[in-house]
Amino acid sequence: MKKIVLTGSTGFLGSALTSRLNTGGFQTVALIYGDSGKRVRETYATENLYFNHVTDLASLIDWTTVDAVVHLATNYGRNGSAALEMCNVELPKKLLSLSQQFGVPNFLNADSFFSDVSISYPYLKEYRESKLRFREFAKASADSYDTKVINLRIFHMYGPNDNKGKFVHEMLELIRSNAVEIDLTNGTQLRDFVYIDDVVDAFCCIIRNAGSLGCGFTGFDICTNQSVSIKCFLMAIKDKWCSDTRLNFGVLPTRKGEFHLENMVADNSGLINLGWRVKFNYVAGIANLFDCVEENK
Repeated sequence: MKKIVLTGSTGFLGSALTSRLNTGGFQTVALIYGDSGKRVRETYATENLYFNHVTDLASLIDWTTVDAVVHLATNYGRNGSAALEMCNVELPKKLLSLSQQFGVPNFLNADSFFSDVSISYPYLKEYRESKLRFREFAKASADSYDTKVINLRIFHMYGPNDNKGKFVHEMLELIRSNAVEIDLTNGTQLRDFVYIDDVVDAFCCIIRNAGSLGCGFTGFDICTNQSVSIKCFLMAIKDKWCSDTRLNFGVLPTRKGEFHLENMVADNSGLINLGWRVKFNYVAGIANLFDCVEENK
């Protein structure tokens, strides 16, 4: 049985991926930051290991038995720069170093297309720079070791059980509850919305086919290659839930530098060549989201 070590297993993507790997016959080991005695953290991993500092990781597990490390944990900087630096840079650096030292065959890094947005775009700048910093570090060191470094740029992921504070989650909650009205920008901004199931499929596809990849650093985009306006996306959610909420497009100003996001090039051909396929366009994704949310009421 292949052993997969994951960070971020308690998160939106992590819980879905861990559950899928378990049913696929993998042994999943979750690395969870913080004292396990202070709070209960929900995870579907077959084994949970807790650490308080990246220096704890070397002795936490027999790294020679690991088939792949999957770094999913992400910090957006809302709890300060130190927490962001630890999660987005120090932690993956240490995990990659251990993988390379002990010959772990594969290291998968959950990246974001956001990290390639122009530096002049102010939104979440510190987060974006930290993700880019680790990616450049991983790329520079990859050719010196046998561990394959596989970087996955995820576009606008959404689905059931998403984290609070995320745009789609917040809009969905307001629309579902029939909020009287929501003030919005003009909504013409284009986004590549990719459903959580397709993202999980992409990671599983990479893990299954990693042996066919060359050594060094390889990058993939997890996206649909089909952009849709925010207005169309939100109207589809409103229509699916038959909500009376009034969507006031054009009331709020567009965020400064927003056009930078529309200039990002998405290319999922690498994943398609490995056998992955997009199952959910945004209409099908919202329909599946509806079924999942209503089922769990």
